[in-house]
Amino acid sequence: MKRDPKDKSYNQVMNEWAAQQDFLKRSRSSIFLPGGGAHGMDAVRGWLLRILGFLVLPLAAYTLLLRSHLGGESFNKEMEEQVGAWLASPQVETSGASIDLSGELRIKEVAGPGGPSAPFSEIKAEKLTASLGPAGFFRQKWKFPSLSAFSVTAQLRSGGASKPAGPPKSASLGDGAALMTAGFGVSPDYRYLSFDRFSTGSLNLNWGTNPATAGHLTSAVAFAQRTAQGWDLTARSGMFGLGWLDGLKIANASLQMADGRAILQKAELTPPSGGSGTLEGSISFGEIPDIAATATLTEIRIDDFLPKPFADFGEAVCTGTVTFKGSTNRSEGIMTTAELTPLSGALHALPIFRALELATGGLPLVQPRITGGQIRFRSGGTGENNGYFLDTKGTELICGPALKVIINARHERALAPANLDDPTADRPVLTVNSGSLLIGLSTSTAASLAPKVRQTFFAREADGMVWTEIPISGNGSDLTRKAAEAITAAHNAEDS
Repeated sequence: MKRDPKDKSYNQVMNEWAAQQDFLKRSRSSIFLPGGGAHGMDAVRGWLLRILGFLVLPLAAYTLLLRSHLGGESFNKEMEEQVGAWLASPQVETSGASIDLSGELRIKEVAGPGGPSAPFSEIKAEKLTASLGPAGFFRQKWKFPSLSAFSVTAQLRSGGASKPAGPPKSASLGDGAALMTAGFGVSPDYRYLSFDRFSTGSLNLNWGTNPATAGHLTSAVAFAQRTAQGWDLTARSGMFGLGWLDGLKIANASLQMADGRAILQKAELTPPSGGSGTLEGSISFGEIPDIAATATLTEIRIDDFLPKPFADFGEAVCTGTVTFKGSTNRSEGIMTTAELTPLSGALHALPIFRALELATGGLPLVQPRITGGQIRFRSGGTGENNGYFLDTKGTELICGPALKVIINARHERALAPANLDDPTADRPVLTVNSGSLLIGLSTSTAASLAPKVRQTFFAREADGMVWTEIPISGNGSDLTRKAAEAITAAHNAEDS
């Protein structure tokens, strides 16, 4: 029972009070630290050293070990195996792969051949980077929001597996050090290593093995976004070529890829010498990939795209369409058909027109101006010796009321047969030009011809004009040289 202070003497009360104060002081000094009192600070340092010894030092050692692993050859090997699984190519090699403790991933280069089910035969990607952030780094599933590369160059395969490839498989990492492959949630589970966006400042794609199948997209700034169905790819710039249509700048191209098929929405095209155009179509992948696309061109210089000898005929600004249809691994390749309307231009560099100007007594026919007509081209493979043809059957050029030209010509390119004495020697490209050039003069213009020239060369009349047919052979200006010399000789013989 508590005693009443009144029953205590003054000395007893003071002694109890002093004892209580001493107890409280000793309690405050030693509640956490044995030894308390004047040795409190020493005890604090003791506890801090214990914490340092049991927690901080092991964590620091693990951090150093982890950093060494993430920047070393073992981590590079793990990434190489996983990249190979992603790309269906076990022979792809990765160099300079590392990730720091802030979650910044860097890969110096990925390069190598494609596997049997890969859509490419060769690939090279340089300076890949991605970021997880510190929080994402310490999770079992590494999912990068975005992966970027300085450049990607690939040779696309002409044909591949008949079925679309399944989801990427995880690489088998073998029996690596347990601390690094499964320890403490720091190393990832490689089955979940993925990314949702991809970008590169220089995408370079090439496909086809001969002129009938060749095409390319180079120096494109590209962005890809994963969707529920596949990927959406956007190319903001680059150079595009397919068949004889080459040198086109491409912008704002949108490609949707899913279920073994890519659909190209309208892309903007800029030809090398001006004008504009759009490209749209689709590509299906598989054993026999199929291409179906249409380019709509406005006020383009058609002679920029043509091979010799057609580019030597003159120049023409045209509007129309070019369609592409076929496969990169069929012998006929990708068939190209052009239907173009000439708006302006001129014919030149052909001796036949100079001879006609002489034979008509000086009428201006050396460089006749194009005022209308229709330009038609077909091109594709011949199936022999990597052959390639370009056919202009049905091309008709109107040059005012006095002159009309119909070009039914065929240009073929093929590799020469292999040298039996040296099968490894380079095979030259052989070109053959055939067909005919029909030139029609108005009846009033034909009336100015010397009688011998008219009777010998312009004997046929049709469609209100008088016609001559000139066989095509040789190259460049030689295409009409023999006919020009014959007309000139007949004209001179008439005058003598």
